[in-house]
Amino acid sequence: MNKLTLKLALAYAIGPFIIGFSSRKLSTDISNLMFFSGGGLFGSMMLFITVSSFLIFLNPSLGYLSDRTKTRFGRRKPYIFGSLMVLTIISLLTSISPYNLGILDLQITWVYSSILFIAFNLISILFSLNVKSLFPEMFQNLRDRTTAYGFYLAMLNMGIIVSYLIEAFQDQIDLVLG
Repeated sequence: MNKLTLKLALAYAIGPFIIGFSSRKLSTDISNLMFFSGGGLFGSMMLFITVSSFLIFLNPSLGYLSDRTKTRFGRRKPYIFGSLMVLTIISLLTSISPYNLGILDLQITWVYSSILFIAFNLISILFSLNVKSLFPEMFQNLRDRTTAYGFYLAMLNMGIIVSYLIEAFQDQIDLVLG
């Protein structure tokens, strides 16, 4: 049983920040890209519905796999830290698009963004599933568990807000950075 400390709560809240930050950007970018590349609203909706439907059925399988994992680090921690590293890479890749690299073909950009979207959703579910499953094991006290989950949700929302602020002030940021 762990006692909740600010350090521990923030350590488990880094992932939700990355998820919030990247999910807003990915969802917006893919919706805009599909709409303007000829996919329209229907194409964008079909991607979201298809990925969501796939992940609904994959979620129990990931939980089953996690429950039966036995490592010296425990059942959940390898998935948490592994998915956190992959989410960080995906988050960085959302800032780079083929269009920004001079590749003007919208289909390539669409495929790139769609792959990032699918990978991001898969890995974020793997992360969230394991973090939420680890809370009752780590924090036997209901107060500590709800406080830690409060940090989780606060950081998720903070990631979304920071993502919006960066986008809103992108021109000013570009001027400052040169």
